[in-house]
Amino acid sequence: MNLALRETVTYAPEMVDAGLLKNNTDYHGRSYGMHENYLCARATPLDALVRGLTPHLVSRQLLVGAGKLGYETPGAPIAPGFQLSQRADFFEERVGINTTAKRPIFNTRDEPHARSTSYRRLHCIAGDANRSEWATAMKVGATALVLDLIETHGWAPAIELADPVTAIRLFSRDPRGAVGVPTTNQNHVTLHDLQASIYRACQGAFAGRDVETDWVLDQWESVLTDLRGDYAKLVGRVDWASKLWLLESFRDAEQLEWQDPALKS
Repeated sequence: MNLALRETVTYAPEMVDAGLLKNNTDYHGRSYGMHENYLCARATPLDALVRGLTPHLVSRQLLVGAGKLGYETPGAPIAPGFQLSQRADFFEERVGINTTAKRPIFNTRDEPHARSTSYRRLHCIAGDANRSEWATAMKVGATALVLDLIETHGWAPAIELADPVTAIRLFSRDPRGAVGVPTTNQNHVTLHDLQASIYRACQGAFAGRDVETDWVLDQWESVLTDLRGDYAKLVGRVDWASKLWLLESFRDAEQLEWQDPALKS
């Protein structure tokens, strides 16, 4: 067989600068995902999962929020300020099946990639797209511990939020963690205290179980401890803290207000 050989010329493209963005909102009223999936025992009642996991999903932004400049309220201009989570502005229900409209904090979508009579697929949309590897590990690790606590210990939180949808927004807009939101027993709880209560429950149940679990618990405690002092100790680990430190450094250097277009750019 005769083969016709042809010379191939490869042209090197010109060097082009490219900017890559990783976010969860376009600042035009649209939000898009960072979804997680967890395999749960079908025998665990759905109500127990909703009750146990909701306070953690509302408050874990303290650990793993991606950070966001500006507040988005439907039908209103973007307000200046900084918040912990990029997606907190977009949740409208406590529980539901939707993912693109009327987004719920606890999503009931259930499409298990396993025996459906034995397992549930917990589809979680109440989270941000992180840049920090530490934050990604903590997002999955801490949430898995809470789910394990519910499944194996029948745990129910001592603190229940009266209005989780309002709470997730108020918590997000309070990086200092001073705002208290109503609970079902007519008291108020701060973001820090809510996360601390969930941490203590996991620490009491799982400390010493294995190296991976102890790492999650140690890092969880470290963040809660550091936040009682200077949030700058979290820079390099926690996304929102790293972004806030950069923005505040830039504001101080340039004498800018939060609404200055230079910050948003």
